Amino acid sequence: MKPPPAHPGKTRIGLALGGGSARGWAHIGVIRALQDAGIEPDIVCGTSIGALVGAAYVGGELDPLEAWVRSLRLQTVVGFLDFSLTGGLIKGEKLIGFFRNHFVDRDIRELARPFGAVATDLQRGREVWLREGPVTDAVRASIALPGLFTPVQLDGRWLVDGGLVNPVPVSLCRAMGADLVIAVDLNTTGWAVTSSPHPPKCRASAPPPSPKPWPTQCGCASRQACRNSASTTMRDPKFPPCSMWWRAASTSCRY
Repeated sequence: MKPPPAHPGKTRIGLALGGGSARGWAHIGVIRALQDAGIEPDIVCGTSIGALVGAAYVGGELDPLEAWVRSLRLQTVVGFLDFSLTGGLIKGEKLIGFFRNHFVDRDIRELARPFGAVATDLQRGREVWLREGPVTDAVRASIALPGLFTPVQLDGRWLVDGGLVNPVPVSLCRAMGADLVIAVDLNTTGWAVTSSPHPPKCRASAPPPSPKPWPTQCGCASRQACRNSASTTMRDPKFPPCSMWWRAASTSCRY
């Protein structure tokens, strides 16, 4: 699958929504702020709770989701707890069943704009990009926090929370054709949240930490080769090697 062709002169904007458990509902406010500013992302990707909010947004269900979140009470939350004795504390079937019945229940390819979710292959420890199949299956896999939710079996693989390998899916947005990525990291403060096709420059009050050593296990010969591949090709969702560069770069700048 290749990135969608870009229209001449048009910058394709990607929105990368990171994980953050209950803090993930803040993604709704971020999307509202973007709408108020007249910014409509062309591509939306999410990890964990970011995948759930992103799916609702792309599916045109953001208003009902916000109304539901605002109405949540302790009794409602307890009602979604379907406890399990194996694999995780909660099965998650009640929550996903509710999401399927009241919000998005379509194939990812039928959504209004490109959408992708990130999960983790439990056996290999590698990230998996979910860009086809039922939306609810992708969301359920992406939010399967080990120990809390039971893993999900998709296409012969056991999948868990994507935040273990790619907390903020900038690399997936870039691979799907985004020229500019607006990334939302709910687990940090004081950093810029936008990025460009070029290596990021931090705009923090304090100097950023030094980048991590070059991740030679990605298989690319150099940083430039890795960056070029990350910018121009759609990588194998089973093992996206060049996402290593983007994660190494973003370590020093939470963009």
